[in-house]
Amino acid sequence: MSAPEATAASAPSSPPQAAVAGTIIARNYAAQATILATTYLQHHPGRRFVTLLIDAEADAPLPAIPGDVVTVDQLGLSRDELHLMAATYSVLELSTAVKAAFLLHLLETAGAALYLAAHGARIVIEGWDIVAPLPATLIGAVLVVLALEATRRAGGIPLFLICVAFALYPLVSEHMVGFLWGPSMDLAGL
Repeated sequence: MSAPEATAASAPSSPPQAAVAGTIIARNYAAQATILATTYLQHHPGRRFVTLLIDAEADAPLPAIPGDVVTVDQLGLSRDELHLMAATYSVLELSTAVKAAFLLHLLETAGAALYLAAHGARIVIEGWDIVAPLPATLIGAVLVVLALEATRRAGGIPLFLICVAFALYPLVSEHMVGFLWGPSMDLAGL
């Protein structure tokens, strides 16, 4: 059998379904997952949205979230493995630990899977709370100054001024109007 024939013989007989999207939540994020699922399904009619509930109790009803709601029991992980992960990890860590199994579960019925974080705003707001240590901050500042000087020498004063404006923009972005507005940073946050 030639290579093209072997490829054709191993190809699935029917094309995979369209992409499926999903998220992983604990019960306390049911409202956020409902908004996420509703918005996704409104903007992608005919697509599927699956919510994985990681803290589902055996006989408790599942929350009324648009799309499908599945539990960790349906991911194909062993009971012992689930109990070990639940005892070891926090809720957020458990969500991350089962993400690969969840995506594989989604890919069983779709050609592509998309993971959407139901707590995305929290990630954006709290994700950059750490302040770099002083040596890293100083090295970063020196590298920025060196890059700006190289830009001035290679591209001239106009390109240098454009780069300086973009570099300093986060310091004044909350004072801008319209689409230019954004949350500002302090000098240490740069």
